Amino acid sequence: MNLKRLLLFCAIAFAVFFLIQAPAQAARLVKATGENAGEWFGTAASALSTFIKSLM
Repeated sequence: MNLKRLLLFCAIAFAVFFLIQAPAQAARLVKATGENAGEWFGTAASALSTFIKSLM
């Protein structure tokens, strides 16, 4: 088993352990990550729009 596979297995095992031990905190983490990702995509879209407008 190479290092990459071992790290992937450990990350998955940790995620499953975290979900079992603290489901409310895991849900809060996923929700916060989703909200931040939405904000990031909105900012990126706005920046891309501004860039394209400045080219015209």
